Amino acid sequence: MLWDGAGVVSGLTRNVVMGTTPPPPPPSTLPVLGCFPDAEDGFRDTVVVSIAGASQADGLWDLSRPLDGAHDGCSITTHTFASKEGQHTFWHSAAHVLGQALEDLHGDDVLLCDGPALEEGGFFYEMFLHGDKRVTEEDYKSIEKAMKRHIKKREAFQRMEVDREFAKAMFADNRFKLEMLDRIPAGEAITLYKCGQFVDLCRGPHVPNTGMLKGFTV
Repeated sequence: MLWDGAGVVSGLTRNVVMGTTPPPPPPSTLPVLGCFPDAEDGFRDTVVVSIAGASQADGLWDLSRPLDGAHDGCSITTHTFASKEGQHTFWHSAAHVLGQALEDLHGDDVLLCDGPALEEGGFFYEMFLHGDKRVTEEDYKSIEKAMKRHIKKREAFQRMEVDREFAKAMFADNRFKLEMLDRIPAGEAITLYKCGQFVDLCRGPHVPNTGMLKGFTV
């Protein structure tokens, strides 16, 4: 895989040229970042990248997600937390860790619904608690503590593309996730993201691992 061209949009930009025998990325390097050997320092604060010119593969892209032949001739732009794209990716990933912490604390008594980034900044996770349970401000410290345990472990966000029946079986006990599945059009990819033992229905993208989510409060 060869990289050609240079420029700045909202970050570093490179054009992709697929070779017949692309060299592997350096060991322990994220797939996308490993393709920029001449700009390693420029990725120190990168949260996510965007891809253009790859037809159906256009849009935001996880740093840990490999590229393939569909990206021949496309351009890739990096985004830090200073950009809207970087902020939304950071907050969305933080919402997943919040959901993970809620399941740690409430187990089968909690049904997670949806947890997107907020347009005005920040994150949340909508949920349903069985019985008379409620979450109050008194619970915030224990939730934050549970989140920080996962952040300390630097758990990787792993993207998985699955079929509809697999996803339905995975979330058979969560009516909210099943409703979300029903709203995904036929033919559209269904993706899950795994982080530690936590698996969620999600389009992504996410930061590479929870260790990047250090600056937050509940």
